[in-house]
Amino acid sequence: MYKLLLCWRYLRTRWIALASVISVTLGVATMVVVNAVMAGFSHEMQTRIHGILSDIVFESHSLSGFQDPQWHMDEIRRAAGDSIAGMTPTVAVPAMLSFQVRGQWVTRQIMFIGIDETSHARASDFGRYLQHPENRRQLSFELRDGGYDTIDSQSETPGPTRPALEGAGWPHRRMRVERERLWRERQADQERAAGGPTRPIDRQVDAVLAATVPAAESSADRPAGESAPGDTAAPRQDPFKTARPDEGRAMDPATEQFTGIVPGIGLASFRDSSGVDRFLVLPGDDVKITFPTAGTPPKAVSDTFTIIDFYESKMSEYDSNFVFVPIAALQRMRGMLDPQTGVPSVNSIQIKLRDGADLDEVRNRLRKVFPADLYAISTWRDKQGPLLSAVDMEMAVLNILLFMIIAVAGFGILAIFFMIVVEKTRDIGILKSLGASSAGVAGIFLGYGLFLGLVGAGAGLALGLAITWNINRIREAVGSSIRRSITSSRSPRSSIRPRCSGSWPGPWRSPSPRASSRRSAPRDSIRWRPCGMTEPAGETSLVRVRGVRKSYRSGSGRLEVLRGVDFDLEPGGFVSVIGQSGSGKSTLLHLMGLLDAPDSGEVWLGGERADNLPGARRDRLRNTAIGMVFQAYHLLPELDALENVLAPLYVRHSLAEWLRTGAAARDRARGLLGRFGLGGRLHHRPRQLSGGEMQRVAIARALVAEPRVLLADEPTGNLDEESGAGILDTLCELNRRDGLSIVLVTHDTAIARRADRIVRLAAGRVETV
Repeated sequence: MYKLLLCWRYLRTRWIALASVISVTLGVATMVVVNAVMAGFSHEMQTRIHGILSDIVFESHSLSGFQDPQWHMDEIRRAAGDSIAGMTPTVAVPAMLSFQVRGQWVTRQIMFIGIDETSHARASDFGRYLQHPENRRQLSFELRDGGYDTIDSQSETPGPTRPALEGAGWPHRRMRVERERLWRERQADQERAAGGPTRPIDRQVDAVLAATVPAAESSADRPAGESAPGDTAAPRQDPFKTARPDEGRAMDPATEQFTGIVPGIGLASFRDSSGVDRFLVLPGDDVKITFPTAGTPPKAVSDTFTIIDFYESKMSEYDSNFVFVPIAALQRMRGMLDPQTGVPSVNSIQIKLRDGADLDEVRNRLRKVFPADLYAISTWRDKQGPLLSAVDMEMAVLNILLFMIIAVAGFGILAIFFMIVVEKTRDIGILKSLGASSAGVAGIFLGYGLFLGLVGAGAGLALGLAITWNINRIREAVGSSIRRSITSSRSPRSSIRPRCSGSWPGPWRSPSPRASSRRSAPRDSIRWRPCGMTEPAGETSLVRVRGVRKSYRSGSGRLEVLRGVDFDLEPGGFVSVIGQSGSGKSTLLHLMGLLDAPDSGEVWLGGERADNLPGARRDRLRNTAIGMVFQAYHLLPELDALENVLAPLYVRHSLAEWLRTGAAARDRARGLLGRFGLGGRLHHRPRQLSGGEMQRVAIARALVAEPRVLLADEPTGNLDEESGAGILDTLCELNRRDGLSIVLVTHDTAIARRADRIVRLAAGRVETV
């Protein structure tokens, strides 16, 4: 009861509790809001990209495309099985769009896309981005008689109006035609009033030529069928007129339209300073588009088209680039119809999959059926991979920054709690004098912190969700606008991955075939060799030290510890190094263990010069080839015996590797501890073990990585005689039964005699005993 009471009183009487709650609340709310906004942005962007690209895009490498799209769609359905929900053929070519604004020509580079209005909606969300409600239900390339949206139909809240679209369609077209007719009549009246020409200039030229031709000129001098320039009595007859009665007929723009197109709204509009969309052209206006034919070489052709609607995906990359046209019209104008069979050609097929279908699996199945040199098959994520990767990376970086901000606040709160505990020392003493347990006193402050964390996190979650739910209203209240535009100029961050020719850089990497061919002697694949160096002939030492010198700074001078030491350890050997304290035994062991580098001389390990390797290489070599046992055990106090033994393998393996090999490594560590009589002490911490047990754990840790040499520095120095004898017996057994090479440093000659060979260090030099 006293724990709850004091916890509640501390909360009520301390303002620091309120500050802590507010700090946690703001941190959690910030993370919720930012993640929600970024997730919404990413989802909306992917939805719009997906809507135009469909699930899978099947396309040719050439703009000329491939013939018989129906056969291709049948083969696609046969290869993908029941995963296909819908398909539609398309033709996409680069083109130039031109239209007049106040007497000036405006030219834009576009992607001209031919679509099938009956099937395109089944393969993409194209229809939902159109401005006329009827076109959103079913696309038609016929001009509508008004009814276009004057507000943004995709916005949840009423946005800037588009008053120019109110009369778009046939009303705008008829009004434009009438204005042009009145203007031409006014021009004609002005010309007549000024006494100017009333005939076109070509008619005037013909009249002048007719007046200057001599009457005696024979008509035989003119080609057959050609009349005199001024002769209008016998007009020429077109022999094909009866077969093509509509050829050359003037179209009435007030009642007829050209081939309909749907351009992106960004091509024809801009937003003024008041937030209202202004249009350069409207549905009902005519534009010219120039595009290449499908022949070889392609030729540029132009035609006139009528705008029937606008496409608005909220993606500037699309809205300022795409123009849609009936696929049959584009195929005819580009010459993509076989003149003999009438079979059309297309250069892409949009494929929509059923819910739950695996995009990558279907893509891979199609790639196996259709040759890659003729077709490019990719998912919508493949097409926009760099952009999606950039967004994902931004979200990850943002989350890291938010976490760091919250972590700073959390450590601040932790410091506050520590100060509170220090401040309440007197209260703690009183509680202890009253018989309160240490766990009970700790429970007061733990409950205090837990309550603050729960309240702050709950309040932050509620606040963050409330802000997210009302984000649009808050934006309008503060007068800010969120612009979601993704431009094609944005490039993703790229990761830099170094390449190497082998598993490890430097002298351990695998040589190239060219380098191998230049070697005169075969390569030994077991023993290590250094870069650009070869092992002397006949050398069999596992560890070789040659002319090693080592000194340390001592005051104003230097203390020379080793003075040209030479040392050898053969495979399977057991060598003890003895000498007085300060003779350099540990220094020599550290040099052989690559923990230090000599001032001069060489240290070789397994036939490889090791002392001059880069630090990372020496660390790796020390982890895989060398086991070390220290006098002071050097076990990690936070880990139990089993975890201490596994520590070298923790260092060696990545998380993924450990998930694959961790079970076998644990079994090996348990076996080593059981072999050393510690099978019942696996989960004891170092402070729960005796000196002999800790030293045996240290030996097991040195052996778990299966090293080639064991370096032991005074392993019995801190042990009683019985424990020390047991450690020596263990080392001798490892040497004789397992063939482990051992270097044992000691100052005790009785211990040294257990080795096969004794080396004495005196005055920084080696003396063999």
